[in-house]
Amino acid sequence: MEDKLIQEVVQSIKTYLSRRPDSADTLEGITRWWVGGSSPDVSPALVEAALEVLIQEGIVSRTSVGGRVLYRGARS
Repeated sequence: MEDKLIQEVVQSIKTYLSRRPDSADTLEGITRWWVGGSSPDVSPALVEAALEVLIQEGIVSRTSVGGRVLYRGARS
């Protein structure tokens, strides 16, 4: 069941990035703004798992800026 939820969040993030390819945000911001609008009960842990899948697929990159971790669409 959890794998299905992760895949739903993965798809939500992909959709968000397809519409806003220059977006970058923290885990908290992604949970609230990128995914939370369509699924307000999604937990940060679930979003983090989805982000890890997207990083492994090369779709999202992670960087540290000013002591905070930011996620964004991977650049070609």
